[in-house]
Amino acid sequence: MQPALIEDGLSAAGNAEAATRDREVIDYNALGSSRYLDWTAWLNQVVGFLLLIPMSIPIAIVSLMVKLSSPGPIIYRQTRVGRHGKVFTLYKVRTMCQNAESKTGPVWTATNDSRITPVGRILRKLHLDELPQLLNVVRGDMVLIGPRPERPEFTHYLAQAVPGYINRLAAKPGITGVAQILLPPDSDLEGVRLKLAADLKYIRTAGVWMDVRVMTCTFLRMFRISGPRVARFFGFDLSWIDGPLAEIRELGDKTRIGPIDSSNVPATFAVAMANQQTADESTAAATNGQLTSAAEAETSQSEEAVPSVNPGLPR
Repeated sequence: MQPALIEDGLSAAGNAEAATRDREVIDYNALGSSRYLDWTAWLNQVVGFLLLIPMSIPIAIVSLMVKLSSPGPIIYRQTRVGRHGKVFTLYKVRTMCQNAESKTGPVWTATNDSRITPVGRILRKLHLDELPQLLNVVRGDMVLIGPRPERPEFTHYLAQAVPGYINRLAAKPGITGVAQILLPPDSDLEGVRLKLAADLKYIRTAGVWMDVRVMTCTFLRMFRISGPRVARFFGFDLSWIDGPLAEIRELGDKTRIGPIDSSNVPATFAVAMANQQTADESTAAATNGQLTSAAEAETSQSEEAVPSVNPGLPR
């Protein structure tokens, strides 16, 4: 059975040719994950239901704050890509003005984003806007801890731009994860690579003790207790993802799903791709300059090494 991503996720922002290419390239059965994630899936639904009952009170309070502070729906629904590419509807408390992307299209949230409402800014800082996702956990679309689910438009381009990105779809997405407590929100492709490394590390090595540490860090973040020192205290730092990150960098173009399609690129990635192209051109120019200088230096040394010929001696 082909996963929904083949028709609705990766190719949602693409075309028929991209859909065919994706179908031929992606083999989700080959994506490995910890067996722990498989046998705890049902447990997540039970815990999610138990948490949803007491959390219904703060959800109601937050919803009232949103309703009184700005026009528009209280709950924001958005399509996301889940395990093996299955698309689902994610629920969040709305933190932005209504129709926030009507002019820009799909974009990442920026620092001091003007689209975020005053109440929404508070909710985001306390991560209270994520509480309705407990319903996604109960429904089985998500789990408590795992890679954050991305939008189909973004997944389509990240799968092309970041080799190995599709491997994160081996596990169900989570409300929180190692990448969220260790790294800042995505702002460029390098940030995506770092988070991908953290997600892959978790998918391969997930266990009870790791989940306890992640949940503790997440709980502390709600009280603004976070940062590199807190992450290191619980055993999470950038050195923790060295292995997966090295693998991602070594992959190069080996697992990239075809050439990057420049048509209908979301604004976020149009900028990222342009920056990446500029960086690549600068690197290439610097490399060529070094090679040229080395060649000139070698030629100069060779000329100096040739003994001079005395014109007075017979040749």
